[in-house]
Amino acid sequence: MESELWTSDSNIVQSFNSEKRELFISHIFEAFRQGSEGIYSDTMLLSKPWGIDFTSMTVPIVLWYGESDTLPRRKPTKMHGLPGNRETSRRLTRVRRGI
Repeated sequence: MESELWTSDSNIVQSFNSEKRELFISHIFEAFRQGSEGIYSDTMLLSKPWGIDFTSMTVPIVLWYGESDTLPRRKPTKMHGLPGNRETSRRLTRVRRGI
């Protein structure tokens, strides 16, 4: 599994103690316990246009992302980057901290 992670993600997983590594792995298995339909659905939603014109929005838009993400720059009011991280790393960092 770790060989499929980006370098920054893999570094975080490598830093887990055995207890947190087991917790992380159990979460992965739980996510797929009822099949892969959820991840498939999420992937399909993320790979197609949503039909929303974000440039016409007048309310603040705040995006959180890892600075290594290849997130297209749209019209955010604020961008909060996590140095050297991709989105997965942000989630893994929360697991590592026990959040």
